[in-house]
Amino acid sequence: SIASLAPPVRSHFGSRRSVVEISDRALRRLLLTMSQLEMGYWGIRGLGSVLRMVFEYKEAQYTDVQFTDGAKWFKEKKPEILAKNPLANLPYVVDGDTVVCQTNAIMAYLGQKYDMEGKDARQKLRHLELLCEIYDVRNGMIELVY
Repeated sequence: SIASLAPPVRSHFGSRRSVVEISDRALRRLLLTMSQLEMGYWGIRGLGSVLRMVFEYKEAQYTDVQFTDGAKWFKEKKPEILAKNPLANLPYVVDGDTVVCQTNAIMAYLGQKYDMEGKDARQKLRHLELLCEIYDVRNGMIELVY
């Protein structure tokens, strides 16, 4: 373990313990991998696939809730999500007390959570523009293909 690499130090209680210095970035990454997320979407790739890709890329711990029965979503889970977010819809992501619905809102949230949205205001704005542009292209492809 990392702790075994640190030299032991004596506390003011006389016990020996190891001290590990960890950077803010490393600590944030550690905490992100420890939190359990829940992502819900229909039992198809659709809009949920890009969220699953982000979770896998970031090695996030998540539960992938896939609805194959409308009753399970509309009568069981949606009322639970509505109690936490009045804009309840699929896809959704639950992260502790935070519930985010709508694909682009979730992507923006994950970009911020996982430090994938740029380093300064200009990069963050470009990130948001690209997110919206990609969604427009996706919608155009849907009309063409389906």
